[in-house]
Amino acid sequence: MSPRNRGYLASSAIADLHAAGTTIRAKAWTSHNGGRFPKQAFTIDLATQQVTCPTQRTVPIRAGVGHVRFPGDVCAACPQRAACTTAPAGHGRSITLHPQEALLQPLRAAMRPADGRAALRPRTSIEHSLARLDGIQGGKARYKGVRKNTLDVRRCAAVLNLEQVARLTTAA
Repeated sequence: MSPRNRGYLASSAIADLHAAGTTIRAKAWTSHNGGRFPKQAFTIDLATQQVTCPTQRTVPIRAGVGHVRFPGDVCAACPQRAACTTAPAGHGRSITLHPQEALLQPLRAAMRPADGRAALRPRTSIEHSLARLDGIQGGKARYKGVRKNTLDVRRCAAVLNLEQVARLTTAA
């Protein structure tokens, strides 16, 4: 799935659809930490507003702040510090919280099992088609006005369909 389409996850419309019970099928962003504990190793409990590290140390989530920071003295005494952070002495690990963290957590959990990943596979063909359409049309609107741009995207979709037909007939 392309990063461009994951960008829609930040939309308030997606949050409203999720709250209304609509199933969201999208690959959530994953975090990497250079071989150390990733964000997913931490328990982020939005109901109790706290984050728990893999060694069971807990810090509160402050309202209106987009990250949590573990105290430097707590991390300095931790036997897992080297596997967790490269922060300088006196500083602890920080975890950034996405504005849509409540939506991303179930999406990440759904991606873990094999059947969850299988449910995302049908989107791959759609994503590839959209990427090919973007390759034909370009990333920006070509004209001013919705009507002309709607016509342009339909023209590009027709070109895409004709290319697909041409590939199928030459393969047969």
